Amino acid sequence: MSFVQWNCRSLNNKKIWLHQPPFSTANFWIFQETFLKADDNLSHPNKKFFRTHRSNRLGGGLLIGIPKNISGRVIYSIENDPNLEVMAVEIQSKNLNFIIINIYAPHGFNIASIKRFLDSLSVPTFIFGDFNLHHPLWGEVHSHRSVKALLIGLTIPNFPCLTPLLQLVFLILILHRSLTYLCARLRFIMKLIVMFLTVLLKAIISPS
Repeated sequence: MSFVQWNCRSLNNKKIWLHQPPFSTANFWIFQETFLKADDNLSHPNKKFFRTHRSNRLGGGLLIGIPKNISGRVIYSIENDPNLEVMAVEIQSKNLNFIIINIYAPHGFNIASIKRFLDSLSVPTFIFGDFNLHHPLWGEVHSHRSVKALLIGLTIPNFPCLTPLLQLVFLILILHRSLTYLCARLRFIMKLIVMFLTVLLKAIISPS
């Protein structure tokens, strides 16, 4: 199972890329800023698409592409908020049941805005997005004020779907407008896991 995530900054003039690797070899596509309108046609022989569109201004737009031989349905979306776009698709096949969440936050992501929805999830969940957050952990000089809330908000005690330890949530923070592969982010993900565990241990050792 493979994913490719991309802030494409307009998909209209890049559709031909979708027939080349890594897109042609990935099972799932997660795109931000497609700039597509509701009546724009987009088709692919091996994919079916779930999309959101801005109806009140230009730009934005989310897309999740999944293989045609599996089922999917949109279970949550935010489309016309100027500060946040979200789409969640539940995937179901013979042996798989999981959720893909696609997020675009042009001015920085605040996890509180969708915390109630995240708390309601009870199946494995993959979170992708362009969060426009900055932190030294991923090579930035400055730290965005929402990063701490995001990291603490996704620790085990605050994420009910993780408390049975039977569910697995991957947080993929894509903070730049660039094509990113999961394998290229393994070192970053490990750092993130260590940071989560550090916050968790501090909470256990020194409860407030």
